[in-house]
This record gives sequence, C-alpha cells and structure tokens, in this order.
Amino acid sequence: LITFVFFTLFPVSLLWALGSATDAAEVEAALCAARDQVETYLEQTACAVRRGHAGERTEPGRGFLGAVFQHRTSRLGDPGIHLHWVVFNVTEGPDGRRTALDARLLYDQRYTAEAIFQAALRRELTVRLGVVFDEIDRHGVAEVAGISPAMRRAFSRRRAEIITEMDRLGAHTGRAARLATLTTRKPKPKAVSEAELRQEWRTRALDNRFDLSPVVRVPRTPSLRVGDEDIAVAVTSEHASYDRGDVIRAVARAARQGATVTNLLTRADAYLAGDLAIPLGDDRWTTPEILELEARVGALTEQPAVS
Repeated sequence: LITFVFFTLFPVSLLWALGSATDAAEVEAALCAARDQVETYLEQTACAVRRGHAGERTEPGRGFLGAVFQHRTSRLGDPGIHLHWVVFNVTEGPDGRRTALDARLLYDQRYTAEAIFQAALRRELTVRLGVVFDEIDRHGVAEVAGISPAMRRAFSRRRAEIITEMDRLGAHTGRAARLATLTTRKPKPKAVSEAELRQEWRTRALDNRFDLSPVVRVPRTPSLRVGDEDIAVAVTSEHASYDRGDVIRAVARAARQGATVTNLLTRADAYLAGDLAIPLGDDRWTTPEILELEARVGALTEQPAVS
C-alpha cells in the first residue's frame, strides 16, 4: 500500500470546526475536489508498470485502485480535518496484466502532488466560501486572512507540543521536527462523536473570545497570473537547471488564491515552450541568464593567472 496524506491549511480546519454547517460541508467538498485533481495528475504522470527483463521498461498503467479516509482531529483533539488516500500497489498494464506499480514515479512526484493539492484547495475554498489567502510561505502554504495568530495557537496544541520537545532537544532542524513528532505521538482520541468535538471547540473559542467574524469573504473565481520572468527566477533560485515538476510547483506557489490542475499544467507548459526555457535534454531546462553566467565563469577560468 502507498499512502498520501492531504492536510488542509490549519485555519481551514478552524473554518470547518467553528463555522456553519454550510462552511463545514464546503470545506469537506473542497478537500475531496482537490484530492481528485491530484489523482488526475498522478494518473497521467506516475501511474506505470515495469515490463521486460528485470523491469527494464516502464509502461503506462490504467489508473489507480485505492480508498480515501477522512480524519477530523490532531492527536490532541484539535481540529485537523485531512484525508488519507491509500493507493493499492497494483494497476493494469497495456498488456492486460495486473502487476505492482512502478512506485519510483510516485515518489518522484510527491512534492509536485502536494503543491497541486494546496493550489487546488485554495481555489476550491476561494470559489466556495470566498476566503482570501495571505502570502504563500516557503513551504507552499498560505494562511486564511482574518484568523489571528492567537486563534491558531489556541487550537494548535499538537504543534506546541512538538516545538516544546524540539526546544528540549536543543535542535530545530527538519530531522529534529520528525523525531519530536514521533517521540511525542499519542493515540488519537476514540469514541468521541463529531457533535461532542464541535461543542468542545466552540466552548474553547468562547472562552478565548474567538470567532470567525474577521475572516474576509469575497466570492469570486480567481485567475492565474504569473509571468515567465517570475517563474524563471523561482525555478533557478536554488539550482541551475529544472524539470517540469519544478515549473509546476513554481506556478502553484505563485497562485496565491489557487488554481485548477488544468490551469497549472497549461501555464507550466506554456512557460516551457517560451524563450526563457532552454532545453538541455532528458526533461531538463535552464534559462538564458544561467547560460550567460556559466559562459562568463568559463571565460574567467580560461584567463591566464595573474602572477
């Protein structure tokens, strides 16, 4: 089995937990719609089987088989609606045989899939609830405008627990965060109905004088606007060359109010067909600026040393 976990933005969980019944239903629908778009993308790019001697060839598969489970809380009982998509390790090849997936492709696409999910989720929530998103952080996540840091902290006890453990360890790296997550992990609360959870959350919100009235709501259909120059800067900020997945992630992170997977792929491919994407072969590109910089460095190395 291969499991993908699709987390909502934490403030979105607060909309689901503390908003109206309509808000909760729309958040759940948005979450499922965004996951569906990720599945569409992965079926096009990462659903494959291996054929030939020792699996030397990769051939297209005919879709995924799996199941989706919705979870409602963090391990400390805070709002944390998210989906677990469990993909069975099997698909049908073009020859009609059902065999194991070539999981390498899914592994390679994991970060692009997450970026697509977050962009698709933002768009779904923008259209359905009219929420507005702040700037996207380096992880590709944007906060919902109108939900205060104090409100987020009050309903983020699990995060606070992990940070406290990291402080105790004296380390704040990604590895330390994973270790702190594991060492403080407790079983999730059981036998608690959603009605009971919601009552506890609303009581806690009242005790802290929190409500959702400051949340901005502007019903609209967002458009995807990002220039080739901005994409070129994003995809070469850390590396001299990039692949299509890097471009899709850059476009997704530029879509602050969200975009469909179709919008993202169309924009990414338009960039790759433009003048700022120079093909290097083997699904890699670079930019004219990088080539110019490399040429200048090469010219400097050919100059005689000054004695």
